[in-house]
Amino acid sequence: MNALSITGVTAGYHERPVITKIDLRVSRSKVVALVGPNGAGKSTLIRALTGVIPTTGGQVQLDGVNLLGLSPLQRARRVAVVPQQALLPEAFTVSEVVLLGRTPFLPLWAKESANDHRISRAAMEMTSVHGLADRFVGELSGGEQQRVVIARALAQEPDVLLLDEPTAHLDLKHQNSILTLVRSLAVDCRLSVLLTMHDLNQAAACAHEVALLVDGKIQAIGPPGEVFTSERLSQAYDAPVDVIPHPHNGAPLVTTNGRPPPT
Repeated sequence: MNALSITGVTAGYHERPVITKIDLRVSRSKVVALVGPNGAGKSTLIRALTGVIPTTGGQVQLDGVNLLGLSPLQRARRVAVVPQQALLPEAFTVSEVVLLGRTPFLPLWAKESANDHRISRAAMEMTSVHGLADRFVGELSGGEQQRVVIARALAQEPDVLLLDEPTAHLDLKHQNSILTLVRSLAVDCRLSVLLTMHDLNQAAACAHEVALLVDGKIQAIGPPGEVFTSERLSQAYDAPVDVIPHPHNGAPLVTTNGRPPPT
């Protein structure tokens, strides 16, 4: 069974639809990258899935359960989000920030249990930030902070992990590190992972499937080698694009070719 099933979802802002009749399925242990031009609706879909903005049509089911029918607390016990720009309390230690991921499971005013601390420690170990546990978040690099945010999300013990541009503002080394981590977590923790990305080559390298979103509608879904074609991407981005096999692994390698865009 597909863990996350999105059927006919429509959503937007101020009664103006941004995404229309989105159909998408994300299986367990799989990474699906949502790609497309600026303004296509990638972040809007993430916000709709988490209930930040209301949907005006369609359904979102998680293992057959109506995800959007759950309370925010119930939803937080099953879905974790890594936002594009997470605001972290700089005076908190890494362990304190990661422990915040246990909040959905705590009774009002209750303190974290030994089990909560155990789960948080495991999340820090999976993301390789356990050695930073006593460091203040404000002292960390951007790549380290992003791992802390992912650790906090894992501490929720989610079924679904949603990431909005997880490599934004990171250098090449940390981009590769984060995407390698995300893919390994999907497999090792049996997560359904949906992430938005601008870099098509990174998407091809880390995702099991890609969904190309253009003008609020999905134009194609499938393995990167099937979705990423020169003709399709040139039309989607209104720019000349070449797609060639990567010399080392055969994955699609996307590059601009300098020709005028298609008419």
